[in-house]
Amino acid sequence: YTSLDGTSLASPVVAGVAAILREYFPALTAAEIKNIIVQSVTVPPSRLNNSTDKNQKWIKNICISGGIVNAFTAVKLAYEYSKK
Repeated sequence: YTSLDGTSLASPVVAGVAAILREYFPALTAAEIKNIIVQSVTVPPSRLNNSTDKNQKWIKNICISGGIVNAFTAVKLAYEYSKK
């Protein structure tokens, strides 16, 4: 095992969550899936190490969602969207 970070690792993880949501909630649009993923992130309570410059930064300052992808929360939110 090794420690990895950055978009090379984050992108396939987020794509996997999107695939799960599309499989179980096929009526949701791509825009809704994106919104669900962004709205369902887990926001860490402290700063994180930034691999680019090795300084600690708030995650909200280095990514659009301001958090870490959370598949469980995304599925719960997708279920709520699908009931509308």
